[in-house]
Amino acid sequence: MAGGWRDEGQSHRRNGCGGPPNPQPLLDFLKAYRDAVQYIVDTIWGLDRVPSVRQLHEMFYRELRGWGFRAHHVSEIYKRAKEIVKAVKKNGGRKPILRRLTARLHSYEYRLDVERGVLKVAVLHGGWVELRLRGMRRLKRFLAEGWRPKELLVSHRNDGFKVYMTLEREVEERKPRTVMGVDVNLGNVSYVVLDAESGRIVTAGVTVFKGFKRALRLRKMAESLQKRLGRHWRFMKWSRKVYKRRMSRARSIVNDTAHFAAKKLVGIADRYGSLIVLENLKGLKMCASEENSRLAWLFTQLAYRRLQGFIEYKAAWRGLKTIYVPAKSTSKASPQGKVKKLNYRWMVLPNGVATTRDIVAAWNLALKGFTRMRGSRGFRGAPKAPAVRG
Repeated sequence: MAGGWRDEGQSHRRNGCGGPPNPQPLLDFLKAYRDAVQYIVDTIWGLDRVPSVRQLHEMFYRELRGWGFRAHHVSEIYKRAKEIVKAVKKNGGRKPILRRLTARLHSYEYRLDVERGVLKVAVLHGGWVELRLRGMRRLKRFLAEGWRPKELLVSHRNDGFKVYMTLEREVEERKPRTVMGVDVNLGNVSYVVLDAESGRIVTAGVTVFKGFKRALRLRKMAESLQKRLGRHWRFMKWSRKVYKRRMSRARSIVNDTAHFAAKKLVGIADRYGSLIVLENLKGLKMCASEENSRLAWLFTQLAYRRLQGFIEYKAAWRGLKTIYVPAKSTSKASPQGKVKKLNYRWMVLPNGVATTRDIVAAWNLALKGFTRMRGSRGFRGAPKAPAVRG
């Protein structure tokens, strides 16, 4: 692979699959996998510090091997348990109780026969179970393009088995010709592309979408149903069905909207060969909950992490790099001296040009990207924003 930067573009492919002739060995494996993860969670939950992977290996490896698991099964089990404990403790939750039958498998623990459309999965005591995959056409296309199977998730839900496969490939880094700052909002994503040499604006724009707001309306309808029926809604079949349908629809809309916005932005970045600069929004929902409960509720469907993740992996497919910079004061500070605020959204630059705070934020993010790249890959420092003619 050419270039000094190595990245792995990833694609997650979900396949339905026909159950094996005898599903009991696979069900027994999934139940044992869940029980093993729960056993480790229960054991390390009361510890002051979550053990390292090496310590977990010393504590549980021999015991879990005695349950009939293969070596890589065991390593994935205690890694999964550690992830769960760290995540729940970070959010201040109670000790989790696992119910779903899902197992994460290393690439050594399954065999994929593309021609036959068959997946062989390693189970307990050295056994193997065959699953017949559906929807192989798209998977074959990915494999033909150089993607390689990586880890696998096998899940049992609604009396059927589902497989989630992660694919990876190496990509070649492209030297950026421009820098794109991207500002994520509830109803739109604003971007500004600056030239890498002069720092002048090449293009700027706004990608508008209504998906997050539509998802908020569906969520509000579902929560209104809960509020109207009180705690009794859980015991009514029709209310559970309506609630599940609305929340499922809201999640689908959020996912589709994030894909739409990411695809459009990465297409623009690909056209201009941009380094993509995103905001580091870690802790945004926590800060919003402390300031305003309604603002915190609005952020429940602002899937900014999912959108940024989609932008990052779609950009990686095209050899474009993504970096994160602090978001503090990006929508307030002017890249050209003092500004005059007209209202909450609009401001006037020193040269008399009126623009939105979102465009200013994207502009400042692009300039921060220049600062981050100072002295590397041919950039000679971070250029100041040149004057924009009115």
